[in-house]
Amino acid sequence: MSLPRDSDHGYALLLTLFVCLGTALLIATATAVVLCAERALADEASARQRMHEKDEVLASLAWNAGEHWAEQDWAQLGPGNGSLETVPGSGGWLLRALARQDPGLSRLTVDALVERGRDGIDLPVAAAVASYVSVALNRVTPWLQSGDGGGAAFEPAPCYLVQPTDPALVGEGCALGLLSGKWHVDPGWAEWLRERTGSTAGDPTSAPAETAHPGPQLVVLSGGPGKTLVMPAGAPGASPEDPVLAIVTGGADLNLTGCGDLYGVVVVDGGSLSLDGTTLHGAVFVTERLDVGATGQILFEKSILRWATDRSLVRTRLMPGSRQEGTD
Repeated sequence: MSLPRDSDHGYALLLTLFVCLGTALLIATATAVVLCAERALADEASARQRMHEKDEVLASLAWNAGEHWAEQDWAQLGPGNGSLETVPGSGGWLLRALARQDPGLSRLTVDALVERGRDGIDLPVAAAVASYVSVALNRVTPWLQSGDGGGAAFEPAPCYLVQPTDPALVGEGCALGLLSGKWHVDPGWAEWLRERTGSTAGDPTSAPAETAHPGPQLVVLSGGPGKTLVMPAGAPGASPEDPVLAIVTGGADLNLTGCGDLYGVVVVDGGSLSLDGTTLHGAVFVTERLDVGATGQILFEKSILRWATDRSLVRTRLMPGSRQEGTD
């Protein structure tokens, strides 16, 4: 019988050693991969958070530009700092928005272009919309006419009511139509108006990249049912060059009696409108009663209605594709 040789023990030991080393190497490699992956995920999450925070600053700048279209020095805006600069050669329609954070958080500065434009509230193409029209018993003159005087460019004046009215008291070419129900401001616009009644919308850092703001000729009033409101002193609307878009929300009534000539568009959502003693050059949209009394009159001016639906609001947005990120 032969005895085992020492060399066989040596081979076994070497093989065991190599297996142990290989196993240790695999464990170390797997651990390193896991640690690197976790660090990469953490770094990516941190970078995305920093990017999101700077985007919040850019959104705040777009909001501020809509309220005051002007340069803005560096200032704290939520999670970072932001500024607005004029873009040469843009004709006043572009501003450069810059956002940055403390260097300990991020050394990158983000900038984008903010552009502005005009927009308006959604309204029907009509001279008057209401549930019904209230006219003085002894009235014989039309309360609704086309504002162009019936010339060569005569523009028909459509009127839509829930209850029919006397066609003899509307001017030539005024088309009368019936509504199946009471008219109201579009729900989306109604919510937008509620948010901005009396103040601007809440926290500007939560503003979207595209924002809308009341123009200088927009007057928004709010009151509950049964309350009667009047136009504030100094409101626009005294001339066709300075028309007014007056909007009443909440169901209140609006009293515009004795105003003489008034240029603009009047919207009374949920309430009634009184116009006796006033000639409104533009259009009216009322949920309940339109009271023209003995002398109130609407002269349909399609150009003023177009202004209200196209240019009465100021819009600003971050221009798509203009966002850049880098070091100063």
